[in-house]
Amino acid sequence: MFKFIATIYKEGMNYVVKLPGESMEYFKKKEYIPVRGTIDGKSFKGTLIPRKNERHALFINSEIRSMTGKSVSDEIQVNIEYDPETRELTVPEDMELLLSADTRIYKAFIELSAAQRREIIRYITDAKRTATRLSRIRKLEEFLQHRIKKKSGQ
Repeated sequence: MFKFIATIYKEGMNYVVKLPGESMEYFKKKEYIPVRGTIDGKSFKGTLIPRKNERHALFINSEIRSMTGKSVSDEIQVNIEYDPETRELTVPEDMELLLSADTRIYKAFIELSAAQRREIIRYITDAKRTATRLSRIRKLEEFLQHRIKKKSGQ
């Protein structure tokens, strides 16, 4: 378990803490690292975000801020460790049909961050009506087609 105290600061819209330098030695990776642990004694799961030429950062979401009552300029006690548990959600069958119909669309979806994929899956599965769900799948297809065009320079 890696333990440290950090001050929350705001980066754009996000609330963030930077990990101390010795975290690089503890985690030994310069990529996204899934973690679990506690912040001020409250359990959470998160991801360490790599920064160019800097230490990893940990985003402090609204749920954690609400549980701890902490915000910008407040110090928090963080206890974290690597979390080997997968964070991927199961792709619903109707969405799988879209992704399997075109390898370019599938590749564009896989190239999204795990957080983006999770958010999209939740967005689609949260639809209560079939018509809404299908509309959201069409929006996903348009979004991925746009990413494909943008990447190819069209």
